[in-house]
Amino acid sequence: MNNSISNKIVELEKEYFGDYNNKDYAKFIVNNRKVFDDENNISKKGHKDKKWILLAEDGKIRIWFAPAGNIPTNPEIIILGQATSIPAMDSIITENINRKEENIIRKILINSSYKGIMLGNLGSLLNYLKINNYLSLDFKKEWGNIENCIVGIDHSPTGRLFEGSKDTKIMFTQYCMHCATTQNIDTGTYSTTSSNLNKYIQLNEEIYGETHYRMIEEKFFLSNAKLLITLSQNIFKVLKKRYYEKYPNISWLDTKTMHFSNNKVVTWIPHPSPGNLFYNRTSNKKGVLETMIEQNDMDQEIDLNIACSDYPLFRNQANQALFLKKYFNEKSV
Repeated sequence: MNNSISNKIVELEKEYFGDYNNKDYAKFIVNNRKVFDDENNISKKGHKDKKWILLAEDGKIRIWFAPAGNIPTNPEIIILGQATSIPAMDSIITENINRKEENIIRKILINSSYKGIMLGNLGSLLNYLKINNYLSLDFKKEWGNIENCIVGIDHSPTGRLFEGSKDTKIMFTQYCMHCATTQNIDTGTYSTTSSNLNKYIQLNEEIYGETHYRMIEEKFFLSNAKLLITLSQNIFKVLKKRYYEKYPNISWLDTKTMHFSNNKVVTWIPHPSPGNLFYNRTSNKKGVLETMIEQNDMDQEIDLNIACSDYPLFRNQANQALFLKKYFNEKSV
């Protein structure tokens, strides 16, 4: 295996994040400003000569520095993706590279994680599931205009979550903390295809060991957080394989592998990508969630045969959303 590792940044991360008490990437970047300025000058260029900061490579697999999201002090809900997207990485590198103020960097990192249609889709599904009732969480305080989210529509959020507050109760993060990509050998372009998830995880573990997993454990499994939602069934399965036996008092909620233990829950929802037809309509067909929301608004029983009639391959995602809606409604306090 031929790895080219930016040891300076990786080792600084591992040293700094020995624990996650009152620590986040805004502080880390400010504390190591000079290192990042130097690294920017020598970093390997990404697609179209963008100055991405390379952390590791193995063949066509790359990991680039891009810690999108936030690390609140005491989150109640954690939304966990696979890895930082390329647009999010571009936003971080472009807006953050010369910043010296923690609060500004913190806002850049959280606002780069989800934006536009993706954020509108995520908010629409969280509204549909009534997660705020389950958590007894004031979503309007955390995400001021979440109720205005519409499936498939750009969303510009308000609320202390998107101001970069360390006191917010909502945490956005990734299983592989940074941006993991696959290079197309013929074109030289990069993608974040989920088909190479296991390779991303393997390379991430080689350079970071337990560092990023420690964050998930401290912020969820060993905390008072009540809910961890992964943005795909694949990440849910990876988490369950890693933590099911280690933390037996966790409820793992999936339509195919239900394990009820207590009200501390790990589950998954469909990824809110603009390309996911569970959410987004085509020119002449509604997305699955849009039909489910319409049925709910008309107080109709949800009929997945109708909701999935145009997109039968998305039945599994629809089943999971309906299952969670019923579960959260029954468990709401």
